[in-house]
Amino acid sequence: SSQPILTTPSPHYPPFPYINPADIDFSALTHDAEWALLFDNIMTLDRIEWELSENLRKGTPPPIHRLLVQAVTMCNAFSSYYSHTRVLRNQSEHLAPTIKARVSLIVLIRSALSRILNYINVSPVQRM
Repeated sequence: SSQPILTTPSPHYPPFPYINPADIDFSALTHDAEWALLFDNIMTLDRIEWELSENLRKGTPPPIHRLLVQAVTMCNAFSSYYSHTRVLRNQSEHLAPTIKARVSLIVLIRSALSRILNYINVSPVQRM
């Protein structure tokens, strides 16, 4: 289904449409912090999830503490990134790929944090 990513009305931006992950041009990301979010956080979580499933398959206790450490690490990295990076910039054609990639990165971070919270049976906050 195609649901908008961002639905909050903005005086400058229409709601973001659904973005197929295959259509994201991550080469538009230019800051080291963006790549660190992808590699050190998103991909690290994938590895931790694999380890969890392997431990469960073998009947050994899963390293749940690694999920919690990863959640804290991810939140700190994202907070630092978001406070220093303007995700939504002046709307112009040449910035569209960068904006799309940055919003997609935020969606990936949100999804990763939701997965971690799901493992520990905690509902994510919907609004602050």
